[in-house]
Amino acid sequence: MRARPAAIAWVRGGFLALILGAVCPVATGQGTIVFQTPGQPIYYAPTLIGSNNLDLNGDGVTDFALGFDLSRAYLVPQLSNSLVVIPTLPDVAPLNPGQTVSANPSSLDPTYRWYDPATDTSGLAFLGAQAVFDGQLFYSGYWSGRDAFVGLRFQYGGETHYGWMEINNYVGVAAGQVLGWAYETRPDTPIFAGAVPEPSTLSLLLACGAALWLVRKRL
Repeated sequence: MRARPAAIAWVRGGFLALILGAVCPVATGQGTIVFQTPGQPIYYAPTLIGSNNLDLNGDGVTDFALGFDLSRAYLVPQLSNSLVVIPTLPDVAPLNPGQTVSANPSSLDPTYRWYDPATDTSGLAFLGAQAVFDGQLFYSGYWSGRDAFVGLRFQYGGETHYGWMEINNYVGVAAGQVLGWAYETRPDTPIFAGAVPEPSTLSLLLACGAALWLVRKRL
């Protein structure tokens, strides 16, 4: 009769180990990504005319400007900053989650490149444009109905950092919203589009402790 309690204890122990293994992974977070969401919504639309200055790292210096008017929406890199574009007008390239933003944008797509102020003399990269013909609105660009990421390269502290900006553009019009952005604090280090900081060790320990308490209570 003593074997039964021992067997139950082994089963409970194995069950507990499986749950903790799923809930409490080994804390290997790199902790080198800074993620920001706007304190106030950042919209752009053809019914608005103006721009929003985007300071990615909070140092008081504008890194990119989001501009919009009746016919178009666009991003303007400031200083020596840059973004990944499709070499047409150029147009801002909509990156998918998980794509690597690094020194070599051709790893994303053979046609992608970094915006070059020396050759892109317009000084801006388009999110889209629209015009009205015979009472109908026509949109041109790559962002219609897309929730995608902009690959960014910007300078601070005299060093190059890579990041991303998430933009949700509405269907059939150069209008939408900036949802947030992130960047690698380590210079010259690639970042995955959409990557956010991993949980800290303390957060993981607290989560594991709560999971352990719940499991032991139910067992």
